[in-house]
Amino acid sequence: MSNKLYYRDKKIWQMTRNIAIVFLLLGILLITSFFASPKIDYEDFLQDTIVVRSLKFYTGGRYYTSVLILKSAENINYSISADYDPYELREYVKPGVEVEIKYIEGRIFHFKYIKELIVGDKLIVKPGDHSKSNLISISIISGIIELIGTGILLLGVWCRKKSHYTKEKTLELKERARLKK
Repeated sequence: MSNKLYYRDKKIWQMTRNIAIVFLLLGILLITSFFASPKIDYEDFLQDTIVVRSLKFYTGGRYYTSVLILKSAENINYSISADYDPYELREYVKPGVEVEIKYIEGRIFHFKYIKELIVGDKLIVKPGDHSKSNLISISIISGIIELIGTGILLLGVWCRKKSHYTKEKTLELKERARLKK
């Protein structure tokens, strides 16, 4: 038996094992990040009264989703990220109209996300709780990543057990090392 084949099999096993560990840790990190991220209560929303300058809808592209941007008279952009009826929004929210908003500010990009919008006494954008649907989707994605990692690990174990270089060559190398000392 050649040492070259033994070390090739050993490198393949180590690489497969490390890739599987990365997938398993990524799945665990994804699900724990959902539970570890702080949830913002309704009382913690920032409140402001603004005059609408423009309301634009940007369609999604290949790498991002569609977004509705409301620009205030102070030239501040707000993204509407709650439940709303688009026809009712276009009817009531027009340039020059004064609206009351409750929003949150993103931690990473510092963009402002409108959670509630009121025109006069009419509630146009309603805050919604999407934590259950987010939990389901993140659980499914995390489960798929975990299954991929487990599959890669089992494939690596199967290939290692199937390799005829493992037991005999390991014993041979240990014997050589013992004789050299």
